Amino acid sequence: FTALEQIDTSTDIESNYDDETNDVLSIAEYDIADHNEKEQMKQNKMNRINDKNNNNKKLKRRINLESNQIMRYMQDNSSVIVDGRVDLSRKRINRLTSNIAQASATITNLQVQLSTYWTQTTAGAISPITATTSSASANTGRIRDAVDRLEKAILEYIQHSTKRIEYDLPPKFISNANLTFKIDESIISKVEAQIVYDQMRQLTKEYRFQAMSLYLQAITHEKQILKNEI
Repeated sequence: FTALEQIDTSTDIESNYDDETNDVLSIAEYDIADHNEKEQMKQNKMNRINDKNNNNKKLKRRINLESNQIMRYMQDNSSVIVDGRVDLSRKRINRLTSNIAQASATITNLQVQLSTYWTQTTAGAISPITATTSSASANTGRIRDAVDRLEKAILEYIQHSTKRIEYDLPPKFISNANLTFKIDESIISKVEAQIVYDQMRQLTKEYRFQAMSLYLQAITHEKQILKNEI
């Protein structure tokens, strides 16, 4: 009986230990579930608050973008905006006026210095300049007279040469060229010989005209070159 009692006692102890362990696990599971439920409720509450704030922000943003709100803002702040721009423009105008005044003073000072410099320089060099100017004027006058005489002589020669061409009176070095040769009229009739002589005279006339035209062209070109060099 003693042995059986010991066995029963040990069995009761183990059973009590298991019951206590199960109770502890049950309590822990309940606490965990309760904690999770509270966290979920808290999260849901935070989500509702965030959604409400977002909706309020969107609504506020839409309200601020409405035309009447924009006009009201402009009316309330127009004086500040205009006054700020007026002040900025006034400052810029004042700065520009100051810069113009400084630049004007600098220009006036430079003009005075330049006038003083030229007065001193001119006073020291007026005599040599006068003498040089008189000499240069005299030389220029002599050169101009020579050029006028040369132009007059060339013009007279061109006019004379032009008349020679018109009247078929070229210079001697051109008129010396004469295409003439004898034809035996005992073989060729007088009529045929006269035709040949006429052709000779025509060829001679054309040669003189072309030679004189070329000569006149060369003389005119020489005159133009001399005029440009002078």
